[in-house]
Amino acid sequence: MKIALISGASSIHTVRWANGLSDAGHEVHVITQHAPCDPFVPAVTVHTFPSWSAWLFHNGPAVRRLLKQLQPDIVNAHYASGYGTTACLAQVRPFALSVWGTDVYDFLINRLCTNGWYVEMSWRLMPSHLPVIAWPSKPARSLLR
Repeated sequence: MKIALISGASSIHTVRWANGLSDAGHEVHVITQHAPCDPFVPAVTVHTFPSWSAWLFHNGPAVRRLLKQLQPDIVNAHYASGYGTTACLAQVRPFALSVWGTDVYDFLINRLCTNGWYVEMSWRLMPSHLPVIAWPSKPARSLLR
């Protein structure tokens, strides 16, 4: 199976997911704006996009073009208020979202933060077409339903 992970390569969780899926025999592509924190196995392909504050909004079309070229069987975006937004703007299908927890607790609970408008817009984009959302806990799920 060809799998695209839209996630921060600077997270050990992303590295472990990608390496584990690759070791299981899948073709894995990581789409990121972050430098890897640990090495990926040689079979994992990393696609790095520019890193700047508005990346999530401006790289949607570029990510869409890349995914059209790759034609993955499934796309799994990690961190709802970041890479999940990029996946939504890229109009990804099929698409699974992995919510990590900090994207729920740190952003949704504290709506007074300076990027509160961005988080609100991110969540408005998502629920209409997400077939799968992986929740880290029942309390996190209750915040988003």
